[in-house]
Amino acid sequence: MNTLGKRMMAGIAVVASLATVAGVLIATVSYEPHGVPKALRPAFKAKIAEVKQRASEVATISSSVRPSASLDTTEFHFGLLDPHATVSHSFTVRNDGEAPLTINVQRTSCKCTVGKLGSNVILPGGQTDVTLTWNTGYQLDNYEQSATLETNDPLQPEITLTIQGDVRAELVVPSEVVMKSANPGDMPGASFTVYSQLLEDFYLDSAASDLPSFDWNVEPLSIDDTSLFDKNAKWAWRVNVSTSGKSRGKFAGDVKLTFKNANSDQVMTRTVKLAGHVRAPINFYSPDIHSKDGLDVGTLDSGKEHQFKLVVRNRVEASRRIEVTGVEPKELKANLTPTSKPGEYRLVLTFPADCPTVMFNRDSQHGYVEIGDPDDKTFSNWFPVLGAIVDLQ
Repeated sequence: MNTLGKRMMAGIAVVASLATVAGVLIATVSYEPHGVPKALRPAFKAKIAEVKQRASEVATISSSVRPSASLDTTEFHFGLLDPHATVSHSFTVRNDGEAPLTINVQRTSCKCTVGKLGSNVILPGGQTDVTLTWNTGYQLDNYEQSATLETNDPLQPEITLTIQGDVRAELVVPSEVVMKSANPGDMPGASFTVYSQLLEDFYLDSAASDLPSFDWNVEPLSIDDTSLFDKNAKWAWRVNVSTSGKSRGKFAGDVKLTFKNANSDQVMTRTVKLAGHVRAPINFYSPDIHSKDGLDVGTLDSGKEHQFKLVVRNRVEASRRIEVTGVEPKELKANLTPTSKPGEYRLVLTFPADCPTVMFNRDSQHGYVEIGDPDDKTFSNWFPVLGAIVDLQ
């Protein structure tokens, strides 16, 4: 072989060697999963290995002779039942496999539910019934119980059967009623519906509360009323309540309702929380004022005059005389003048140019402005003023 031929053969050998090395590297190098943080990669890899192992087991099982449990449904909705009713429902379990299927009731969710098997062994192509019997007791609203079957089906070692529905309520009464906000002097009121899914005739015998000036009355309500749509009501009342609440702010109290069955001596009591809110008689409006935090003026230069303007409205009695009844700090000047609109005023707050250094920006040491009737302390409102006046020169 001449020199050129030897060189060509050597080149081919080198290329083949490189290709072999590259193939080995490609086969041995693995890339980390994209998008998985480094700290989570061990758990990710373990999960992937588990999935692969499960897939391998399923493939092995699928190719072997085995039982196969099959049901058209594992849930049953019984609709609406009376309290303390005992009801049964049967689920059909089929064996679609090629080996005998064994089943047992392993457990139930409570003692009120019992599972009974037609047969513990189902031959290939056969079926049996699993009957669940349950008692609704006096559970209100939604009812749900279950039974768990144990099988020798390797793909379904456990099967959960569920029964669910609703239990008729003796009385449906709201736990809380919130009244609409009212002005001072008004009587806050509210209405709510009471109905029964069991009783065909009942009435509200009394309603009692410690709330001031509490009053109530009832009106019969047709069970065809739109508010009772899909409620399965047999009898209903609309209850109207009112109270004077308090002079201002939030209030709440309990109302004890006593109902009687018109067809028996049965007495039923329920408690409803009644809550409401009485607006302040005077309100303040400005882009600079916050409903809870008040007016934050920030840090101001004591060498300049600073003004803040607000609108004040008397919501209740436009003819009542109101004025500035309190100001802090004392260096703050407050001027209240009526506008052409009844019950509306313009409030101008001024820090004069010669104001000394004063701090009023702490929770324990802040300013305020109070507006009200000087002869009636209950007819007033105020807001905090926070900030500081310092020499910035």
